[in-house]
Amino acid sequence: MITKRKSESGQVVVFLVVVLVALLGFSALAIDGGMIYADRRLVQTAADAAAMAGVGVAAEKMDDLGVNSGNFVCSSSKVTTSMSAAEVQAISRALANDFSIDADISDNMGVEVTCHIEDKGPWIDKYLDVKVILNMDTRTTFAHIFMGTGSVTNTVEAVARVRPRSPLAFGNAIVSTGTGCDSGNGGIVYNGGGTDFVSVTGGGIYSSSCMVMNGGVDLSTHCDEVLFPGCTDEPGIYYGTTYDQQGTSGSIVPGPQFTDVDLPPMNVPVPDCSDPKAIQHNSQIKLAGNDSMTLAPGLHCIYDGIMANTGTLIGDDVTLYIIGGDVDINGNVEVHLSAPNGDDVDNDGDGTVDEASEDLPAIRGILMYVAPTGGSITINGTNTSYYVGTIYAPTSEIVVGGNASALKTVSTQLIGQQVTLNGGVTVDIRFVEEDNYPVLPKMELAK
Repeated sequence: MITKRKSESGQVVVFLVVVLVALLGFSALAIDGGMIYADRRLVQTAADAAAMAGVGVAAEKMDDLGVNSGNFVCSSSKVTTSMSAAEVQAISRALANDFSIDADISDNMGVEVTCHIEDKGPWIDKYLDVKVILNMDTRTTFAHIFMGTGSVTNTVEAVARVRPRSPLAFGNAIVSTGTGCDSGNGGIVYNGGGTDFVSVTGGGIYSSSCMVMNGGVDLSTHCDEVLFPGCTDEPGIYYGTTYDQQGTSGSIVPGPQFTDVDLPPMNVPVPDCSDPKAIQHNSQIKLAGNDSMTLAPGLHCIYDGIMANTGTLIGDDVTLYIIGGDVDINGNVEVHLSAPNGDDVDNDGDGTVDEASEDLPAIRGILMYVAPTGGSITINGTNTSYYVGTIYAPTSEIVVGGNASALKTVSTQLIGQQVTLNGGVTVDIRFVEEDNYPVLPKMELAK
């Protein structure tokens, strides 16, 4: 009997069809996928550029209009003007990259500028967001065989963020940077006398580590819109590790709160004593009796500290860089010291402007800068003394007190490894953001 074998002809055709489909799939993935990815990168770059261009103009406009974190209010004309400028610039930059957009993002081709104020505890976060959404169609070569369409739409989003000019350390008026506690290693220590008080206006109190309240305590932080129209947020009192109130009388308003929020990097530039305009003090600055000293505007490099028991110490538009030795201002010393603010100054006192203070090697808003090799700062002046500008001593102790009815450290920000507030007088610290070291507007690509 002869068995007839079934024919296998044509099977290779089926195999070839399967292989062809697979090859087309790989071709679609390689060619069309590459085109889609390349176009997505292109449109994302354009969106990022438009958003960053918007916040760049917003930062410039806020600076020109005098907007800072203290007076930043979303409804203010200065802020809304900055938002409008950001919108216009984002649209312009997108158009320069061949994307025509408007102020409507509902069609995925537009820009939206929003204002935000968020309570973060130790500080109020204030910023503008510029959101840009773009889309672009990419025509495909093979992918339409599988997808049923001849193009793929890439939709991307970019969010750039800008914060206004702001002070150091969240804008707190008294700041301890140390991680230890007491004994000069860190913390904020209050030594009260029961009837005397420390009043902080326009800024809060922040300790990276502990807060210790000895004796009778009368401490308050508050916002005075009459004295400081830009002050709209009630400042608080915060500590990072422990709080110890040993005093049984007086009050602390508001109540201290624990926070696990770390200080942001401060990055204050080190004064340049090699600058030929810097004024060198190789020996100790010493005042006694009826001595009087007037410091010329500019950077003063002090290698052996300051000892002032009585007399008068005056200096406008000065930065005192303490390279060595302590600063000890005691007794009945009359002190009038102010940091540079960028305005024109009269260097020789002849009544004419010589140069802008920003052209001097001094640092705008920094009154005292203590190097790691420098010592402690003790300020015990009279009730008519004033200190304007940031006292920046992140590795040293700052001791504040007085010997008269009041010590007014007007418009001062105290930043030390440890800050000690002594009773015996009324200590009135008034923090005005514009008079202290300014952190320039911060821009970032948030998304």
